Amino acid sequence: NRPLYKEDENRKHIQAMKRVDAILVGDIHLRENKPICKTDDWEQAMKTKLSLIRETAEKHNVPVICAGDVFHVWDASPWLISFALENLPDGMITIAGNHDIPRHNPDLIKWSALHTLSKAGKIHLLSHGCIERINGIDLIPFPFGCQIDVPDSLLKDCKPLFIIHKFIYHFQCQ
Repeated sequence: NRPLYKEDENRKHIQAMKRVDAILVGDIHLRENKPICKTDDWEQAMKTKLSLIRETAEKHNVPVICAGDVFHVWDASPWLISFALENLPDGMITIAGNHDIPRHNPDLIKWSALHTLSKAGKIHLLSHGCIERINGIDLIPFPFGCQIDVPDSLLKDCKPLFIIHKFIYHFQCQ
């Protein structure tokens, strides 16, 4: 039962952690079929995890911000959309990930299950170029397929949180 942090070295860090500004999540990948690597009750496991996120946000009265891929596929079934409506945190702020949009084309977002959740008022879907201030944090969204470019002028008098969904792993064969 060792402490996670050495008390003397991390006292300031621990004190700073007492204030929660937001709950940050990403790649939730809601899906109907159980991944092959899972052996648990997949539906119950998804409910439990979403409940933990929702309850933590409510406890601290902070928003939940998702960096995309709410769904595993863009054309989720009516059952899965209903599951999302019942279990995602109300008002969750999100951007579109590559799995959330048809053919990885941001112009087709209106055909997606994510767009349905937005139209139903369950989530708040951020678009590229639309900066929003929430709880004193400037949310700067870069959904999948958007170029990441930030003018220096944007960062003046700003507490930015860049919400990015981009594949950045680079592998080189030798």
